[in-house]
Amino acid sequence: MKPGLTGWAQVCYPYGANEEDARHKLEYDLFYVKNISILLDIHIIFKTVGVVLLQCGVAWLAAFIAYAIGGLLV
Repeated sequence: MKPGLTGWAQVCYPYGANEEDARHKLEYDLFYVKNISILLDIHIIFKTVGVVLLQCGVAWLAAFIAYAIGGLLV
């Protein structure tokens, strides 16, 4: 599975910097791997749009903008 701009763990669990948060995100990633489907991917896309539009995921949005700007500068 290739990494992308979003994912099940990213839209379901806030940014965390400790070991417990990493375990929770890993649980979401494992759920995705076990239940991979086009419907789940569509759900993730819609949830991502909601996070961005409602500004619930400020850390994710900041990282995306930094990546986009960095990509344009290279």
